[in-house]
This record gives sequence, structure tokens and C-alpha cells, in this order.
Amino acid sequence: MSETLPTQLIFSVLLITTFATVGLLSIWAATSPRLDGMGGVYLEDCDVAEPAPADGTRTGVRDYAADPAEAARLWTLSAELTGVDPLA
Repeated sequence: MSETLPTQLIFSVLLITTFATVGLLSIWAATSPRLDGMGGVYLEDCDVAEPAPADGTRTGVRDYAADPAEAARLWTLSAELTGVDPLA
């Protein structure tokens, strides 16, 4: 038996779980009446994501991800780097 088999098996299970989770979240987002009239929200675990806790837990939305000033800065930089600004 190959010594890499357990590692490959663990990776395969994680990958399948990740694909299933992403697929489920996409289906939920497309069909959930809870999201009617909502836009621009972050989703996590088939729900609207809460702000991330300060303890560094890997859940929730980080402050910088929902910062309008950072979004504007990124939009401007992307337009400059690509030469495309669909809002111009």
C-alpha cells in the first residue's frame, strides 16, 4: 500500500465536501426566499454571513471585505490595470 494513500484519501474527501458545500450554497442562494430583495451580501453555510469575530475565527465577513472605500479603491485599480471601466 502506498504511503500517500491516506493523504490522497483525506484530500479527496475534503475536495468532495468542498464541492458539495459550494454547490449547496449556490442552490440555496438561487432559491431562498430569505434573500428576496437583498443584494450585495456575503453568504456562509447557507445563510447570510455575520461579521467576523475579533478572535480570528475563520468564519464571518472581515471588516475590509465590506468596506466601501476599499471597494472603490479596488475598482479604480482594476480599471487602471485592465484599461476597462464598465462604469465610465
